[in-house]
Amino acid sequence: MINLILMMIMVFIGIAITILLFTLVMRGKPQQQKKMPDKFPYYRKNLLTKNEWAFFKKLKEITDRNNLHILSKVRLIDLVDVNDNLPYKEKMSYKARIIQKHIDFVLVNPDSFKVYIAIELDDSSHNTKERKERDEFLDKVCENAKLPLIHCRSTEGIEDKIVTIMKNI
Repeated sequence: MINLILMMIMVFIGIAITILLFTLVMRGKPQQQKKMPDKFPYYRKNLLTKNEWAFFKKLKEITDRNNLHILSKVRLIDLVDVNDNLPYKEKMSYKARIIQKHIDFVLVNPDSFKVYIAIELDDSSHNTKERKERDEFLDKVCENAKLPLIHCRSTEGIEDKIVTIMKNI
């Protein structure tokens, strides 16, 4: 019986030493880089859709009159952040909700790039349930971050909205 116990202890020690050595060896090895793919099926595309481009051209006339600069398709995470006072996991969870969303157009100060206004061009795709939920989420994020967000279907009336917001900044 004692021999069996001693043999089990020896086996356990052997396994522990093997695991320890394996861990030490693996820690010392440089991380292998991912293999370069054989194919590169990428192609260049336009940044803006035809509808967004038409909107941009009209918006450019407005922003030129009001000394503003337009940025397009800006990631939401580049415009707003999550409070640092949250626990790490919770903070990362909130960041994950905004990291892959973008705003169609952002108006900034041309000298400092201070962000003034976000603009969402609401085409027919914004009529779906999922898109309405996304828009509601964006509205709440921007509201809490004190970033004015304008939803519009065209440039009609947008200059008045921009001027009003700029007066309040």
